Amino acid sequence: MLLRSRAIRRLVNIGDFGRAIPLAIRAEAEAARNLDPDDRRSSYGRADLVHAYRSARRFDELIALYEGMLSDSNRAGKSEDSATERLCKGLAYAYTHGGRPREAIGPYETLLGDPEEFPGSDDPETLATAHNLAVAYRSVGRVAEAIALLGRRSRISGAFWVPMTFRR
Repeated sequence: MLLRSRAIRRLVNIGDFGRAIPLAIRAEAEAARNLDPDDRRSSYGRADLVHAYRSARRFDELIALYEGMLSDSNRAGKSEDSATERLCKGLAYAYTHGGRPREAIGPYETLLGDPEEFPGSDDPETLATAHNLAVAYRSVGRVAEAIALLGRRSRISGAFWVPMTFRR
C-alpha cells in the first residue's frame, strides 16, 4: 500500500494524471475492500486520490469524493473532530475552485462557527476561513455581508485586515 502511495505521488508530481488517477482509484477501492474503515491505512487511498484530483484540477470528482468522505464521517458520528474539519475545508476549497462559490458558503460558515464570536480570532486558519467566506459572499453578490464579516473581524482583533478588493 505504501509503495503504491509513493508511486501515485510520484506520478502526480510529474503531472502524469492519466496514470496516477486510475492507480489511486484502484488503491482506494482496494483499501475500502480490505481494511477496516477505522484503520489509519484506509485513509491513504483516499488521500492519494484527493491529491491526484486536486493536482489535476478535476474539481467535480474531488467534490464528489469529499462529499462522500464527509457523509461517512457524519454517519460515524465524527462531525466534531479535526479530520472532519479538514474534510470540510477541502470541500469548501473544491467548491470554490470548481466554480461553485454558492455551495462553498455552507462549509465556510460551518468552519467559522458563530461569526459574532470568532473563536480563535487571531488564529491564521480562522482568518483564512473568514477571508474565503467573504470572497464567496462577494462572488455570489452578497457584498454587504462580505464587508460586514471582514468589518467584524477587524473590530474584534483591533487590526484592519482586508486583503481582498471588491471589484466587479
